[in-house]
Amino acid sequence: MGSRAARTMTQLRREIQTETLPFAPRHSTSEVGAYYLTLPSESPFVGRQTGEFRMSKFRFVACLSLAAAPAAPVFAQTAEVTPQQIVAARQASLEMSSATFAGMLKAAADGADAKTSSQPAHALSLWAKVLPTLFPAGTGAGQTPLETKAKPEIWTDRAGFEKAAANYLAAATTLSSLAEANDTAGFKSQLDDVKKACIACHKAYKGR
Repeated sequence: MGSRAARTMTQLRREIQTETLPFAPRHSTSEVGAYYLTLPSESPFVGRQTGEFRMSKFRFVACLSLAAAPAAPVFAQTAEVTPQQIVAARQASLEMSSATFAGMLKAAADGADAKTSSQPAHALSLWAKVLPTLFPAGTGAGQTPLETKAKPEIWTDRAGFEKAAANYLAAATTLSSLAEANDTAGFKSQLDDVKKACIACHKAYKGR
């Protein structure tokens, strides 16, 4: 809190609560954030004067993040993502994509209209689009503390891997389009094509 570091939380709370808005103009973002993050998670941010608003702690943190958005380009220039973080991210996203696909399979088996799966189908297509970028050099087996089933062929046969990923992207994109059009019969059939593209890529480039 800079030169105001000596101010106690009680004093800070009293000052902020007498302001018109939670984002008090004479207090820094960090000071206001420090105050609100001490409140119970179930407590709304209730203003003391007419025109103030209520905000959950979660939404406040989100707004606080947005308020800091102008600094993002500077952060992007200085922060580096480690190979270990990339491996962790792609493994987590694989789990989420698998759960997403399983959910669509169940919905189709239960007789749901294709349009009910438009959002997960779109999400899967987005995942497919970024998939190959999550395998940069230096993220293979034995190159980070995390275990990975990514085969060396991903890098030694990069063209083949990119082609397999492109096939998966094409299948997922078509699936999304069919869901958006509410083509239920076509959607159910396309689910099988997506599965085949996924299996083909894993067979060649993912260990067991």
